[in-house]
This record gives sequence, structure tokens and C-alpha cells, in this order.
Amino acid sequence: MSESEFIYHTIKIHRDHIVMILPIIENLVREDGDGDAYRHAVRFANWGERPTLENFRGNDVSFRIEGPRYTVGGLLYPLGGQILGPFGVSQTNPVETNAVTSLVRQVIDTALGGWVQTNRQPHQITSCRQEIDRAVADPIALQCMMDAAAGLTGKQEASDGK
Repeated sequence: MSESEFIYHTIKIHRDHIVMILPIIENLVREDGDGDAYRHAVRFANWGERPTLENFRGNDVSFRIEGPRYTVGGLLYPLGGQILGPFGVSQTNPVETNAVTSLVRQVIDTALGGWVQTNRQPHQITSCRQEIDRAVADPIALQCMMDAAAGLTGKQEASDGK
């Protein structure tokens, strides 16, 4: 990259936050597939609006929960939400947002729990998340993708996600 492609900027960060923020920044500016994934995960299309607390995405419809959350009468409420799809955008109030969130979570639990029960043997399930050794797991995952693509298209090649 040429020097003209960079912008130098100084920001003030509290010393207690730097240990959390610096690795995030380092990952965001990586010039590889991981950097692309991090930038995609944190893209903020609506800076002037409420912060997004959670996003649920289907193929055609997504549901964004907006915050912050407040405790009222002993219950936790977000400020609202938005359902976006081919039909347009539907705003949800705090009560509706909680109701839709509960429904979406139930559907996720049913779908993913059912998939695991159908597609995994007990010995393939662990009681806690296992750390992934990327040096070993990434090439295996890439080979799996190439095998699947070859089965669909007859071609077997991979790119870095671009």
C-alpha cells in the first residue's frame, strides 16, 4: 500500500480500556480475510441512531434490537427495534421488541437444537466450547469448502474471502 492510502489520527483512550481496545483495532485493520470479517461484523451504518445491541439475520429478513436497555418495574427493556425485509422496515416499541426477541430465540433454540440432535452423535458434543487451533482447523475447513464446491460445480479453488 502506498503512504497516501493511510490517514494518521490521534485519539484519547482511557488507560483501563486500551488493553481491550487495541486488539480490536489491530484486528479491524488487518489486510486479510479475518480483517474483512471483523470490519463486516462491526460496520455501523447508522451512527446517528441508537446503538445496535443485537442483530438477528435470516436470508431475507433481519431484526435489530436498539439500546441501551433500561430496567423498568423489574423488567429489562431495550429502547426498541427494527424488522427489515422485502416488505420494508417495521419499527417495534420496547414491549414488542422483547416479545419478538423471545420468539426469535425460541425459533433459534428449536432449529439449532433439532439440527444437533439429528446430525451429531453424543461423542461429537462437548460440555463447553473448545478452543480452535486455527493452524490446524482452518486448512481442514478450507478443504471442506473446496470439496463441497467441487461437488456442486466441478471446480475446486479457494480465495481469501474477497
